Amino acid sequence: MIKIYHTTIIWCLFFIYFLSANPEHTSQNRLRLGTATHGGPYYTLGQSIKSLFEKHGIVTIEVVESNGSVDNILKLRRQEIDLAIVQNDIAFFAENGLYPFKEKFENLRGILTFYAEPVFLVTNDPTINHPAQLANHKVNVGPIASGLLTDAKIILNAVGIANLIIETNYKPTEVPYLLPNNIVQGAFVNNISPELAQGIRNGEFHIISLKNDLTSKITKTYPYFTLYHRKIFETSITTIAVKAILICKDTLPDSLGYQLAKILYQDFVNLKFPEYGGDHQPNQNKIIQSMPLKNWHSGVKNFYTQEGILKSQDYLKYLWIGTVALFLILILIFILNLV
Repeated sequence: MIKIYHTTIIWCLFFIYFLSANPEHTSQNRLRLGTATHGGPYYTLGQSIKSLFEKHGIVTIEVVESNGSVDNILKLRRQEIDLAIVQNDIAFFAENGLYPFKEKFENLRGILTFYAEPVFLVTNDPTINHPAQLANHKVNVGPIASGLLTDAKIILNAVGIANLIIETNYKPTEVPYLLPNNIVQGAFVNNISPELAQGIRNGEFHIISLKNDLTSKITKTYPYFTLYHRKIFETSITTIAVKAILICKDTLPDSLGYQLAKILYQDFVNLKFPEYGGDHQPNQNKIIQSMPLKNWHSGVKNFYTQEGILKSQDYLKYLWIGTVALFLILILIFILNLV
């Protein structure tokens, strides 16, 4: 009896260890969502996603703070999170093993796309009107392993001053403090926060509009950068933009993927996005646009196909069956002719 008792305990412990050690195990009741730095747009969006799912009571969302897109994809890889808000260019780089990644992450899957995310370059010097003038200045490029850092380096490389600036890695939310205190003279941000907007309105900060030759060079080289125009306090600004998207790994259960897509689509208007005007407003009808990953999550795809958002691929199956059937008929006719 004692031997059976001990054996049972050992097997129970082994089973518990297996569940905790299994890298593909995902809790059906709780999903960890990677966002970005506290107080930023991704973190705020993550909180609104959490509230949305709490209302529906289907699954609990744990909002995980991170350094941003690159960090989130690495966290997905290490099984530290289940979902991630990332920039679409960073997801593309990850899937294809391009900088800043050293290997291909081929099991990433798309859930939906949120909104166009511009990359603004802000300075405290009104005489600076071109990124090249920031050479030998301190420029904040964003946290290590952030998407902002990658995009900042792409812009600086395109200008030819990536190695000529004094790089800092403060959070974007710290920029309204850094610039007026001249800790940095330039800074990349993905969003004009109320504090930044106030500084721009007061003439303390200035957004550097990117010239057409520079934006053209970048958008032609990098497929998921788009041209972005916006008027900020009567000043027309041109820059480049990526898109904020939601992704997961292919191991997420289909039922969860389906529910995620359904709730986010149906309650899209209740999500908390940065405030943009005009054509830049997030749009429920554009939730599949600019997804860079080769594959949608299968559960998500089922929902989108059911709703007519994605075209059904069933015709390909029937086409294949028809082709095989025709081939077999031709073989049969050939054999009968030989008899």
